[in-house]
Amino acid sequence: MRRLSTFVGLAAGLCLSLPAAAATVSCSAQVTGCSFAYDGDWPVQGQDWTTNTAWWTDAAAKVKIDLGEVVDMTGLTISVDNNDDYKVMASVDGQTWTRVLNIRAADGEIGFGMDTISTVKGDPDRVKGLGFQPGPVRYFRISARNGDGLYSMGELLVHTAP
Repeated sequence: MRRLSTFVGLAAGLCLSLPAAAATVSCSAQVTGCSFAYDGDWPVQGQDWTTNTAWWTDAAAKVKIDLGEVVDMTGLTISVDNNDDYKVMASVDGQTWTRVLNIRAADGEIGFGMDTISTVKGDPDRVKGLGFQPGPVRYFRISARNGDGLYSMGELLVHTAP
């Protein structure tokens, strides 16, 4: 497996995978602003859930990301609206899906707007107990339910081993 794209070294040797040119994003028809879901531009903590984000009000909607190649995922950081439940599914082939992250409305630290959630040890936005499952991945499928019924995703960051 090759690395997704350019990597930036952080404290403790952590490497982050930035959005790659080969990655593509697609969304259900109910999603507004689909391209914001994986453009490398992180929403500010607490910003309005419809500003420069992929947002929707139908629980059946999904945001899909194809990284363009398989990477060995060691962690995820994601920006989502603060008061809803989110499910992140992953796949190597786009056919068989596994839940790799489960975010509950009570997770995170923001009381309004967009919240950044991470699975990476040492990250200030880390939330323990998310049920994160590392491993090889190419595709992601993000959906939401419960909460106030106003859903949003601002960005996804795939962490890989150095």
